[in-house]
Amino acid sequence: MESPELRVLCVSSDVPVLSELMVLLRRRCALACASNADEALEHLHADGSFAVVLTDVRLAGGDGLTLLKQARRLAPDALRLLLAHQVDVGKLLVAVNEGFVFRVIPKPLVPEAFIAVLETALEHFRLVHAERLHRERSVQATLKLLLDLLALTNPTIHARASRVRQYVRLLADHFDVADRAQIETAVMLSQIGCVGLPPAVSEKLCHGRRLTAEEQEHVDRVPIVADRLLANLPELHPIREILTYQSKHYDGTGLPADEVRGERLPWAGRALKIALDFDTLQGQGRSVAAALEEMSGRHGWYDALILEAFAKLWGTEVQCFDVRELPLQEVVSGMVFIHDVVTPAGTLFITRGQEVTEDLLEHLRNVPPPLGREAVQVVIPRTPVAVG
Repeated sequence: MESPELRVLCVSSDVPVLSELMVLLRRRCALACASNADEALEHLHADGSFAVVLTDVRLAGGDGLTLLKQARRLAPDALRLLLAHQVDVGKLLVAVNEGFVFRVIPKPLVPEAFIAVLETALEHFRLVHAERLHRERSVQATLKLLLDLLALTNPTIHARASRVRQYVRLLADHFDVADRAQIETAVMLSQIGCVGLPPAVSEKLCHGRRLTAEEQEHVDRVPIVADRLLANLPELHPIREILTYQSKHYDGTGLPADEVRGERLPWAGRALKIALDFDTLQGQGRSVAAALEEMSGRHGWYDALILEAFAKLWGTEVQCFDVRELPLQEVVSGMVFIHDVVTPAGTLFITRGQEVTEDLLEHLRNVPPPLGREAVQVVIPRTPVAVG
């Protein structure tokens, strides 16, 4: 999130006032002008990234207060300023107290006083934006640390998250959903609750092996653990909601045991449920067709529309692999491993579906020559990886 261009929307049906505003502001910020509320709303709908929305209280075909209430919804970050004759200022202070007007500016305009108010509003916007930018970078650094720790402590689970991300990407592209970055972050964090799982349980989970009652209880708590790890980051509330419902059945059965079901479940949570279960069946060695057939027989588990689309995507995408075979030491960032890579001693080194990252490349530079020269099969990014 870079520092935004400071844009100001000026609205007035009084042509001389609008002209005066243009003269005063054109060298201080990027200006958009409107002569009535409808024109202003067109600007806000087209691009609401304004630092300030400044309007006359009296407009042709509307009023400034109503416009600013709409602006609060369409451009929530913008500071809202209201121009009013001195006789109206006292009546309008309630709007300031209610929070949807930053300042009321008396008319006729006093240029020096007006510019001072505008600069105060712009500076307030800059400070809020800088604080948000700092917060976002801190959150991203925290998330990277969590995912790096997961990759180091449980590479099997991290690779599972990478595979599932590829599947959900296909669905997000197909349905043209918004907030792709948020969804991908949620998918990668979907397995963060596995950090406390014993390695043996992680292996069984990824390969779809039968779990004991005690092990299943630990696995059922994965979304709860993930939620607790992220609870102190309010910016991640939408992501936490996705993770909470990643194991929930579409008909409302499963965990968590609440009344949320069907379309009330987050779309990303429904897609993630399908992707995770598909990956589990693949881990058991099922073919794509066998895995999808079993899932289609689980009535009430999945969103039928998403599952149908997922099956069709595999019917087309699975034929379009760009498979490459090359020495391990020649892989590049973005490639995805089709099979496990095992050391000569029999130790699992890289799991199937793991994506090559800069961190992994750094790790590969230190592998012994025999392993580095071993031929591996990889696919290009965003292609689903089938096993069996």
